[in-house]
Amino acid sequence: AKNPYNVIRLELPKGEDPYGAAGRTLQEWLEEGILKQDTEPALYIYEEEFTAYGEKKKVKGIICRVKLEEFSKGVVLPHEETLSKAKEDRFRLMQSTFCNFSQIYSLYRDEAHTTLSRVDLLSRDTPRYEFDDGQVIHRLWVVNDKAVIAAIQEDFAERKLYIADGHHRYETALNFRRWCREQGLSAPGDGPDYVMMMLVDMEHEGLAV
Repeated sequence: AKNPYNVIRLELPKGEDPYGAAGRTLQEWLEEGILKQDTEPALYIYEEEFTAYGEKKKVKGIICRVKLEEFSKGVVLPHEETLSKAKEDRFRLMQSTFCNFSQIYSLYRDEAHTTLSRVDLLSRDTPRYEFDDGQVIHRLWVVNDKAVIAAIQEDFAERKLYIADGHHRYETALNFRRWCREQGLSAPGDGPDYVMMMLVDMEHEGLAV
């Protein structure tokens, strides 16, 4: 109610035709310039600062696209069962919008903290965006240096990803990729072969459960 451009209108639409409404709203926001695409491909370093168990915490990770892999390949690993109703809801939303509106949250092992060291170095300056929602301070840095992106990609070449939150969205992305191929809407390497994720070092000192 406070903001007509709250992303909840896309993520959790309501009404008699909620999925159609989300698709129309997205198109309107794009046409009106409410949403704009960055001019260059980028990685996004995202930090949340919050209080948990009486302590101030900071968690920092990378928002990026990740190539979809079937669970059977052992590259992306789940840890919980999923519900068909929730997956059907997310699938219909993707059919209407062709978008991921919220990133899957995954953890990775990196005993040497190689990637986190890169991330900390890249985010030492003033963030591109910062705001306080009253409970969490959000910060975002944009990284579009091709050599830096390539180095971080190389870091992940042999890693596994452990889904912490977003199992329904990941399985839905797999189903959506399959549907797009069946409908002739995409080919290998196109957008539906990827999903948006937030990747965080499993031993990050700011993690709290």
